[in-house]
Amino acid sequence: MLRSSKFKFHLIDSLACPPDFCKARVDVTTRLYPVTAHELRLVFAKAIASEPRVSLAEANDAALTDRYIQRSVHLGFPDTIVVRFLDRADCRSTIALYSRSQVGKGDFGVNRTRIERWLRKLAEDVPPVD
Repeated sequence: MLRSSKFKFHLIDSLACPPDFCKARVDVTTRLYPVTAHELRLVFAKAIASEPRVSLAEANDAALTDRYIQRSVHLGFPDTIVVRFLDRADCRSTIALYSRSQVGKGDFGVNRTRIERWLRKLAEDVPPVD
């Protein structure tokens, strides 16, 4: 978070994590999905393929972690979204997402809205089990 000249806080990021995974303050709690982390990763990539101005910047197959860039509509400012897929018991998995603005002093809620939208798209293809 950054502090403005009026001492108000402006969010520049948002974090979604399963319970007991992230040490930082979580904005959105993620759920369990009835597929492996590898399968969830494939479905997630397809689910967000319809998102405008998104590109895959890095994929780490060993860590099941991807980094996406989504650019703003008007000036093309980049936001970075890191997505990690986590295996759980009984062939289930979950997901952690961190979305951060790279430019500016506030995001007007864009990062949290993006995370919530991407999780809704994922749930349309793989409904959570809990």
